[in-house]
Amino acid sequence: MRIGSMLRPALVLAFALALAACEGVQLNRSNDDFVDLSRESAAARLAYENGELDPDAFAALTESFQLRFAANGDEAAKSAEAADDPASAVSFYSAAVRNYLKAGALRDTRIPGLADDGIALCARPEMKGLNGLPTTCGYLNFAKGQAISNQWERVRAPIVGRAAAARQSQAFLPARDGRSLAEAVQGYAIALDALADGYGAVDWPVVDPGLEPWYRRQQERVYCNAADAILLLDDVVEADGAWSRADAQTRAQDTLDAKVAELGERPGGFPEAPDCGEG
Repeated sequence: MRIGSMLRPALVLAFALALAACEGVQLNRSNDDFVDLSRESAAARLAYENGELDPDAFAALTESFQLRFAANGDEAAKSAEAADDPASAVSFYSAAVRNYLKAGALRDTRIPGLADDGIALCARPEMKGLNGLPTTCGYLNFAKGQAISNQWERVRAPIVGRAAAARQSQAFLPARDGRSLAEAVQGYAIALDALADGYGAVDWPVVDPGLEPWYRRQQERVYCNAADAILLLDDVVEADGAWSRADAQTRAQDTLDAKVAELGERPGGFPEAPDCGEG
C-alpha cells in the first residue's frame, strides 16, 4: 500500500512529462510545416512574377496553399484547446493564427476570437516571466489587428473599383456603399487598437530589431486604408433618405482622428506624418 502511494505521484509526473513532450513534437511539426509551406508559396509567387506561371496556374496554386494553411491552422487550434498547460496553449494559438493569416478569407475571420483566447491565457499570473512569452502574446494582438484590417480591406477594395467606374460615367455610388465605407473606418480603428496592444505586450529588448519598422508599416497601412475610405465617401450620393454624406464624413474623420490621438499617448506612439504614398 505504501509503495503504491509512493508510485502514484511518480506516475502522474511521468504522464505529465510525456504529454508535454508530445505537445512539443506537435508544435515543432506545426512550425516546420508553416515554414515549408511559406517557402513553397513564396517560390510560386516569384515564379509568377518572373513570368514562369500563367495567372490561372498561379491562382490554382494560391488556392491550394490557402487550403493547406487553413488545415494546418485547424490542427493547431484543436491542439490549443486540448493543451495541458496555458503556455503550450498560447503557442498553439499563435501557430493557428499565423496559418490562418496565410489562409486569407478562408479562415482569417476566426483570428480575433482565437487571439482573444490566447491573450486571456497570457494574462494569467502563472504565465508572468516565461521566456519569450511577451513576444508570443504580442504577436497574437498583431495578428488580430492584421486580420481585422484584412477583413475590412475586402469591403473597401471593391468599392474603389466601383468608384472609379462611377467617376467615368459622372455618377455617384449608392448610400449602401457609403455606409460600408463608414463602417470600414470604424473597423480600421479597431485594428489600430489591436496593433497597439501588441506593441505594449512585446518584450522589445529581446526581439528582432526589424519588428519596430514592421509595426510602423502596419500602422501606416491601416491608417492609410481608413483615410482612403473617408476620401471615397466623396464618390457617394450626397443624400438618400436617412443617409447624409456630410454627416458620415464628419463622423468617420472624427473616429480616425480620435484613434490617432489616443495611440499617440500609448507605448509606441503613432507616426506624426503617416506615409500614404501621396505624390
